Amino acid sequence: MAGRFAPRTTGPALPHQAAPAARRRTGAPPPGAGAEGRTSPQRTGAEGRTEPPLTREWTPSGPLDLRLVLGPLRRGPADPTFRMTPDGAFWRATRTPEGPGTLRVAARGDRVGAESW
Repeated sequence: MAGRFAPRTTGPALPHQAAPAARRRTGAPPPGAGAEGRTSPQRTGAEGRTEPPLTREWTPSGPLDLRLVLGPLRRGPADPTFRMTPDGAFWRATRTPEGPGTLRVAARGDRVGAESW
């Protein structure tokens, strides 16, 4: 395998790698948090103000089983970044260029709703 990959260089950091602590946001709920009947968690911006979660709704053109669509993203039964709650919502934690992120996807009748922090 020698020579298959070019050696890493020690050049300057790329723009998305510079000062990651300054871009991080706090206040994201842990996977599995948030149950029906409770208000949505808030996120805290870099300036310290509270912001509502980013939301999106989508109406699929046909029947959709979220378990079949999102299930392959789970990396084993003990994956700490993926949770399915009893109410049928899926929680996913991931890294983003802005810092850690959390996504909640749930079916709402014939629509699919998502919230992100």
